Amino acid sequence: MTLANCPAPTTAERIRSTCVRAGGALLAVECAEPVTTPLLHLLADGSFAVGVPVGDAAAAQLSDRDAAGAQAVLELADYAPLPLREPVRSLVWIRGRLHQVAPSAVHQLLDLIAAEHPQPALLQVQTPESGPLVLGGQADTRYLLARLEIESVVVTDTTGAEAVDAADLLAARPDPFCAFESCWIKHLDTVHRDVVMRLAARLPARLRRGDVRPLGVDRYGMQLRVESDDGDRDIRLPFHKPVDDVTGLGQAIRVLMGCPFVNGLRARQV
Repeated sequence: MTLANCPAPTTAERIRSTCVRAGGALLAVECAEPVTTPLLHLLADGSFAVGVPVGDAAAAQLSDRDAAGAQAVLELADYAPLPLREPVRSLVWIRGRLHQVAPSAVHQLLDLIAAEHPQPALLQVQTPESGPLVLGGQADTRYLLARLEIESVVVTDTTGAEAVDAADLLAARPDPFCAFESCWIKHLDTVHRDVVMRLAARLPARLRRGDVRPLGVDRYGMQLRVESDDGDRDIRLPFHKPVDDVTGLGQAIRVLMGCPFVNGLRARQV
């Protein structure tokens, strides 16, 4: 439940944040079984760089079709940081045509991705010089580097489904807190239940009858999940203004709690 005119991330911003948090996606290529890919990265030209497992039927489809590519869909799931009854907060489907990156261009594209978002999965991408990848004494999966040229992007959550234009996706930026949101929410739920209860006190009485858990946080506010016998409800508590750093986040939470010490406790001046 979101209040009317309540500030919240745009749908494009939410998708960008999901891409950062997901840590991987399900890739379905025509005429092949879906596979999991640990690598996905939105490029400046509006396409997604993805990894396709070497030796899989999906990789064979790309090799057989050369420049024609193959129809494919990426599915990203945005999971709640806590073990809730309904753990998926949203699903994102990105449909388009998948093309294998030419071997001569792989190093350049890997360098570009590493500069923007360094990640271990880049070490598993097959290059012209690649040999078998051995981790922990066992051969690990290598990935072909491919580009998914976007044709459509759709996100669905408890409020419904919405299509997003690729240009809007490029213009949006991930939320500044998305990378550590999961750790922060888990810490809040396990160590600071008193804070959760103070936040829950702001809810209408009828929504306080269930189990209130922190669901998410972004620069515009916090989300709570209420699990009750009547079902689950998601409620957004907006900050008084958007925040961009940890200091601002702490102050905004204290305002939501009704704490008189908005800037924290200070030493008394003698």
